[in-house]
Amino acid sequence: MKRRKMITAIILLLMLLVSTSCQRKSTDNLGQSDSNAFSGTGTGGHIQKQLVKNLAVNAAVNAPPNVQKLNTLIAMPLKLDSQKVQELERMFIDNSKFTNQINNGEDKYVQTEDGKVFAFENGNYISLRTKKFKYIDPIFNLPDQPYPTADHFNKNKDLSFMPYQQAVNEVKKVLVSIGISVHDEVETYTLDHQTMQDLEEKLMNDKTLMSTEGNHLILKDQWSSEDDGYFMSIQNALDGIPVFSLNHGSIDTNTLVSGSFVYAYYSQSGLEYIFANFPYQKMAIDQKDVPIIGVENALAVVKEKYENVILTDLISITRIEFNYVPTLIDNSRETFRMVPAWCFHLIQEKDGTPSDMIIDATNGSEIL
Repeated sequence: MKRRKMITAIILLLMLLVSTSCQRKSTDNLGQSDSNAFSGTGTGGHIQKQLVKNLAVNAAVNAPPNVQKLNTLIAMPLKLDSQKVQELERMFIDNSKFTNQINNGEDKYVQTEDGKVFAFENGNYISLRTKKFKYIDPIFNLPDQPYPTADHFNKNKDLSFMPYQQAVNEVKKVLVSIGISVHDEVETYTLDHQTMQDLEEKLMNDKTLMSTEGNHLILKDQWSSEDDGYFMSIQNALDGIPVFSLNHGSIDTNTLVSGSFVYAYYSQSGLEYIFANFPYQKMAIDQKDVPIIGVENALAVVKEKYENVILTDLISITRIEFNYVPTLIDNSRETFRMVPAWCFHLIQEKDGTPSDMIIDATNGSEIL
């Protein structure tokens, strides 16, 4: 009997030690990485750890789940034929009287009596704006823009005239109709008139609510629910993978490549604003089913680079995205190679200076 009790006690002690060891192992891993994907995109998650002295990462991993292989693509800037341009005009300015119109080959600029502006440079950008949006434009600024105000507004909150998702779908229909393929996820800010009025007063007192026309304040006589709307930040996408939204490369070395993004504003009056910057369209597959490295492998490349740099100020990686990144094929810039890549957004905490490091997910090299 005593021997049985002793054996039972030993078993319980061993179970306790194993349990404690597992808990310690779990605790040791906390604060390091929720994503252990060394190949492929893994399942997303959040990474928080120190890479080297004065360089830390604390960021969600924004990537499609469990992609192990991906095609590299050949793409070109979206070119609209005359029929598509006419569709945009009918949709946006058909019932308006033109006060100014400039046609320069494929490029176009139209201004209407009721304050609408349609500017179009084929292969570079598409811009549509109503008179109402000129009051909203200086008030709403995204987090990476001067005097950011986006954090004053809710995200994905429905307004009385239409649920936000329905408004997103309406904007997507317009973009798809002219050949711009977009990512499923859309960052949507709910702009209510009361918050916009409060911000206008605050910015006016700070002398920062200035127009680009003659440095005069743009004031709205009265804000109302008719001004409520949804501001959307939308990513161009190819084969379901978002295209990198920022420029990269250098003007000095003639390697500058444009990123792609779309902004839109939708109110109860319909579409008030679209700006599509350098949308790309897929032309062909370059290389098929190329294996891609995981985020931890890409972070190892970042770490290796900064291990040889003396950092006097703390730098944090605050955003990690998996994107198609356009790269130069030749200097003609007629076509580009779309490379799957891990994109790291870095912030220098002393003064907020941003920078980005892009790692080619097919071979682990830095895209400069």
